[in-house]
Amino acid sequence: MPINHGGYIPDVNLKGDALTAYYADVAACQHQIIQKYGDKYISNNAIIDVRHCLINKGYVLLS
Repeated sequence: MPINHGGYIPDVNLKGDALTAYYADVAACQHQIIQKYGDKYISNNAIIDVRHCLINKGYVLLS
């Protein structure tokens, strides 16, 4: 599951199984970024990298 407290999860307009798959992809991206940034996960650069990771997986993120 994605990191909720202190973490960053972009908003999307998904429901059901698609939302479950999105949360799995968010968790994978977060773990990838945590390896790079460690305890500075909520920094601006980390947030940008999470967004890029999700966009590279094919998601269109809401502002």
